[in-house]
Amino acid sequence: MGRYNYSLLIMIIKSLITQYNPFNSTKEIREWIAQRNREVVVDVKKVPFSELKIWHSEADGSIHHNSGKFFSIVGIDVQTDYETKNHCRQPIINQPEVGYLCILTKVIDGVLYCLMQAKISCINYANAKRNPLAQTRKWFMSYEEATHRGTESNPNVGGLLGVSDCSQVTDGAAVVVLCSEKYLQEKDLKDKAVVKGYGHRTAPMLFDKKMADNTNSDYVLPWTRQACLDAYRRANLTVDDIDVFETHDCFSSSEFAAISSFGICEP
Repeated sequence: MGRYNYSLLIMIIKSLITQYNPFNSTKEIREWIAQRNREVVVDVKKVPFSELKIWHSEADGSIHHNSGKFFSIVGIDVQTDYETKNHCRQPIINQPEVGYLCILTKVIDGVLYCLMQAKISCINYANAKRNPLAQTRKWFMSYEEATHRGTESNPNVGGLLGVSDCSQVTDGAAVVVLCSEKYLQEKDLKDKAVVKGYGHRTAPMLFDKKMADNTNSDYVLPWTRQACLDAYRRANLTVDDIDVFETHDCFSSSEFAAISSFGICEP
């Protein structure tokens, strides 16, 4: 078998047969998937192909997106040496946009755990659906529309950023209530979250001004990086001491840029 990594194979097998997950149970994962499905309202209507504005058919009958991306439907003629059926013709979906699927893993007590994460832009979009009174709750954009920027349904709003990169209006607010240790003891509150550190910085509002001000920094958002360092210092922690990071921003690009600011990877 040459240089085959048997240790990785053993970890994957142990991960598959492990029934107890101390982080998320199967029930919790299924509930999370069901919740994601409830938060996205889909309205599918059947329309004639002639009414589609960004799709077209070629002389050979194949169907393509005007951008040349996404997928196409083409016909194939297959000839094989298979005994019972050596020739067939059929349509297929041709998907030229391919890539690597990345799953974060960590070995804990000899068991390989996989971190499954929803897409950043999808999370931002779904957040606008959480408030049942939000004016944008019934607005919908499919993942295919979000993937193709610069179109009628997903125009660019600045550089390469499209409408799909922006969180919709949620018509809501978030509140954090802080109290002293004395208050917790008086009210006999057992379950509590502790703020060990914080960081706060102010950045220019306009994107062009941000880019002009960070020419001497390796980080796209140096203000976020400094805020993270301030929080680490106040909490007396490093990036290696933290197991889970959660970040939110109204723009998907800002959340992606924040990953390096945390110190998880190089800028």
